[in-house]
Amino acid sequence: MSPLSPRSFGQPLWHILRNHEGRFALARHHHPVPRGWQSVSAAMPHEAALEDLRLRWSDMRPLSLQEVQP
Repeated sequence: MSPLSPRSFGQPLWHILRNHEGRFALARHHHPVPRGWQSVSAAMPHEAALEDLRLRWSDMRPLSLQEVQP
């Protein structure tokens, strides 16, 4: 379902947040973005937000650990 799908009308909208460590979270679109986080997506239905999140967040480690080379 695309973010503009007619089936999404009346459903709560979500957006994806990202912090300085590259961690992601889902938040309701109408809630204020918490300090230290920024919105990195458009508002969309929950299932679309989950799919977008799956595509964005391929490495669950914080950026500080991703940058360490073994």
